[in-house]
Amino acid sequence: MINIIDNPNYVIYIHIFIYSHMTEEQKIKRKEWCIRNRCKLNEYHKKWCLKNKYKLNEYRNKPEAKNCRKERRLQRGYGISIEQHKQMFISQDGKCAICDKHFDKSKDVHTDHNHITNQTRQLLCSGCNTGIGNFKENTQTLLNAVAYLNKWNPREN
Repeated sequence: MINIIDNPNYVIYIHIFIYSHMTEEQKIKRKEWCIRNRCKLNEYHKKWCLKNKYKLNEYRNKPEAKNCRKERRLQRGYGISIEQHKQMFISQDGKCAICDKHFDKSKDVHTDHNHITNQTRQLLCSGCNTGIGNFKENTQTLLNAVAYLNKWNPREN
């Protein structure tokens, strides 16, 4: 017989089970309590993580956990699902929308979005995404950079 406490997903199962059986009023009260006791919860969480490193690593390395984190990140950050992200990848032929470089690894794929409207745009490589970020998405500054490069590299026109 498996001891339920030894299950690395125990805390997650309990949290999901309890939270799914709460009324909306109970969820609001719990959220308020968590806000009031943030320091206490953070301290408890740190101690638990240090004590249970092997359980956390075992859980985090599972493919389903990685997919869950990716899906949550895409939904929270960009408002899209994994399916929509895959469709964007397919429609771009696995290439960056700016430089047409093929993505080598999944870590190379960056979901570009407008920081003001939060609208998801397209998938970019790390270099292009960083470049746009460094130019603060200012099109005039980018045009100035193009003019500058054309001035100093006339043969590439």
